[in-house]
Amino acid sequence: MPRSTVALFTLVLLCAVLGATGCGVQDQLLGTRGGLLFQGFDTLAHPGRPVRVTAELRGGNYLSGMEGYLVGFYDLDHKIGEMRTDEDGRAWVEITPFRPGQQVLTARLEDPDVRKFAVEATEILVEVQPPDVELVVLDLDWTLVSGGFEGVLGGQAEPIPYSLKVTERLVQDCVVVYLTGRPTSFSQLSKHWLRKNNYPLGPVIANSDSTLGLGVQQYKTSQIKAIKRDFPNLRYGVGDLMTDIRAYQAGGMHAILILHPDSMTEPGDVLRWLRDVRSLGDDVSVVENWRQVEQVIYEQAKFPASQAASELEKLARQRMDEILEQEPEQGEEPPAPQEVERLRRQDPQLPGSPTEGR
Repeated sequence: MPRSTVALFTLVLLCAVLGATGCGVQDQLLGTRGGLLFQGFDTLAHPGRPVRVTAELRGGNYLSGMEGYLVGFYDLDHKIGEMRTDEDGRAWVEITPFRPGQQVLTARLEDPDVRKFAVEATEILVEVQPPDVELVVLDLDWTLVSGGFEGVLGGQAEPIPYSLKVTERLVQDCVVVYLTGRPTSFSQLSKHWLRKNNYPLGPVIANSDSTLGLGVQQYKTSQIKAIKRDFPNLRYGVGDLMTDIRAYQAGGMHAILILHPDSMTEPGDVLRWLRDVRSLGDDVSVVENWRQVEQVIYEQAKFPASQAASELEKLARQRMDEILEQEPEQGEEPPAPQEVERLRRQDPQLPGSPTEGR
């Protein structure tokens, strides 16, 4: 099963479990308090231009928006405004930042009946930059995180080697935006993981279009389009799925696809990726690690899709050979040649035959 399908299935299952089991599981997995999820949404802004700063309160088994609760917004200890949450559980204030840089605001729940749950204040990053600043967009799962979001939920996910060093280098001369297909319910956990692993501060933008993480390519494409209206100098986009790459291409960015050959344990996995990579032009860089990402950005190194396709062809043949070398279970007919032939029919372009010379 493709990794994107596995991730989506797991996410749908998780949402169902949260709805069925109540606030105890929510508190454990999402970091909520008393079944309440309070979070802020990062944003980008220009100096001297008004921008809306938003927080959200959700609760109950299905994390529905909670209406009528007072939220205060603070810059350090200075209160800059307040609002009661609307029917979607959202409250906001409008500010006009004047100096470029990162402004971290705080939103706090101020009603006595929710204070008893000790709901922590939530931080909201306002990235204030001039229109000509360079931006780089990074995905999270299988791009910075060495696994999917389920590893983050379980507290087991580690950073992909060298990704932190490259990200730290990127923020020296551009703005990094973390754009993920995870639903907004996971925004706080996403931010916590980045902070825990010392990634540079940058806006974290999650998928508000679907609680089940559907329509990721459309969502990311629309977000990049919206960002580009105010910040046209979008340079690079790094991700691990074709949905990422298509969204980056639609935004006129240099797309960098990170492949994970070690996770392609079955020939079918390799063939699916081979078809996808063949559909890319050589303007897309296809790499296998963050050292190569660094080389693309800072050394103008070439990792064309055609080269990656050749490597995937070799890997497909290797995986087919492994099938042929498998010993059948006792009493079973050896299925290997038939399985290899089926895979060969899936991809007639694949040169050579794993059965040659046998």
